[in-house]
Amino acid sequence: RGLFLPPGLRGEIEGEARRGYPYEVCGLLLGHMDASGVSVRCVRLGQNIHQTPRTAFELDPAAMLVALDGAKDLELVGFFHSHPDRPAWPSAADDRGAWEGFATVISAIDSRGACTTRGFFFEARVFRELLPSEDRFPASQGRRPKDLSAQC
Repeated sequence: RGLFLPPGLRGEIEGEARRGYPYEVCGLLLGHMDASGVSVRCVRLGQNIHQTPRTAFELDPAAMLVALDGAKDLELVGFFHSHPDRPAWPSAADDRGAWEGFATVISAIDSRGACTTRGFFFEARVFRELLPSEDRFPASQGRRPKDLSAQC
């Protein structure tokens, strides 16, 4: 499977990770998904309501519903969150909280603001790393949109 995450949206996720450091930030990935991969068209920042936001995240369900309500023709394809001072790899907590059949994007952030971002797909109770894709637009779209953020 591939992951199309436009540079601007990747930058938004990493920017939120920097602003939120040393706490985990989290949010929604909206776009389209098919058997070949995940195409992210929009990211929506969520509120981390976990009791220990330094090492874990929990999306505020009310904010998640509001974000989904305004998603236009996009579907929920996954979630993103940061790992302050930890690798961009799913943790045991990520394993317990993952949604089957959805993508997870993790941005590792350190005290200097350096980010490493990776994408994963949770399937059959296992995270599998998604390969970055330069061109991930479903055939039904027909052509590359000019402004991805305008679809959000």
